[in-house]
Amino acid sequence: IAAGGILASGTTWIGNVGGCGPLGSGTSQRFEDDGTFSQPISAAFDLDCGSIDLSVEPGDAWRIQADYQGEPPTLELSDQEIGLRSPGGFGLRRQTWTVTLPGDHVESIEVSANAGIPRWTAARTVGG
Repeated sequence: IAAGGILASGTTWIGNVGGCGPLGSGTSQRFEDDGTFSQPISAAFDLDCGSIDLSVEPGDAWRIQADYQGEPPTLELSDQEIGLRSPGGFGLRRQTWTVTLPGDHVESIEVSANAGIPRWTAARTVGG
C-alpha cells in the first residue's frame, strides 16, 4: 500500500530511482570534442537517459556536444571507432547529445537508447 501511495502521488523521488532524475532538475554541464577521420570508421552510442540527435554530413569531420547532469559521458575514440557511453549508477544523469559524423568515412552506426529519444538525419548514404 505504501508503494502504491508513492506511485499515485506523482513524486519526483521515483524518477531518481530509475537513474534519470526528473526532467528539468539539476544543472547541466557540457562536454565537447571534435576531429577528423581519414579511414573507414564504425560508431556506437549507448544512451541510458535523455536524447541523441545524430547526423551524418559530407566530409571527414566529426563533432560531439553532450549536455549532461551528474557524471559526464565517456568518449571512446580510436583511428577506426568513435563512441559515446552514458555513465552508470543512480542519481541525476540525464544526457542530451548532439553528434555529427563524417559521411565520407562512416561504415556502420549503432545506437542503443534506454529511456532515451534518438533522432537521425543523414545528408548522404552511410558507407557510400
